[in-house]
Amino acid sequence: MPFVTGQKSGPPHKSMFWRNGDGRQWSVLGSDGVKHIQNNNSPQPQMFSLSDDIGETNDLSGSQPGRAKERYQHWQAWNEENVPCRLRGYIDYHKLRDHFYLDSVPNAAVKAGYKPEAKGNFK
Repeated sequence: MPFVTGQKSGPPHKSMFWRNGDGRQWSVLGSDGVKHIQNNNSPQPQMFSLSDDIGETNDLSGSQPGRAKERYQHWQAWNEENVPCRLRGYIDYHKLRDHFYLDSVPNAAVKAGYKPEAKGNFK
């Protein structure tokens, strides 16, 4: 709370990190406002200076490859300490949910003619 109350100033951390469950999508945001990101929309990681380019239109990774590599290494070091994600992805979760739904119908109801249908389109 010292940063919220004003007892301390400046960035509370050198960087902030994110990752998707499987780690294929990730991002690191440095306290200098530079964001290095890999997402599904681009084949290669991108890097943006959010203080100059809030709309993320000017990819700096080509003009500053050393800085991009440093950010990625910083993210890798952080990610090595993480445990693998145990959560299922959206599609896998819904497939499992539909399977559970269909398997949970009592046998007596099925014998009486009840035919449940899973609602998902995740085949």
